[in-house]
Amino acid sequence: MQSDRNISEEDSNDVGADAPKIGGSSLFVDCPKCGARLTLLRSRLPPIDSCGFESYILECENCATVLVGVVDPLDEALLVTPAESECS
Repeated sequence: MQSDRNISEEDSNDVGADAPKIGGSSLFVDCPKCGARLTLLRSRLPPIDSCGFESYILECENCATVLVGVVDPLDEALLVTPAESECS
């Protein structure tokens, strides 16, 4: 798993502002907390969780929120949500 820097606003216009998209071996998604555009570089041998999903953990470089996500097997969209904190 690797996460890349937030792509520039000019680059994000090329990607589109609607649903997460796949670009070659990269997936693009907006941070659910701050809205920053994130890029995930997919692994050649993807990590598969116990439910059979390609899963990733990444951190938003803008707001430092830790995100967990899976790749939807139907449309290959990256679906993310903030990780649950271990402390209350």
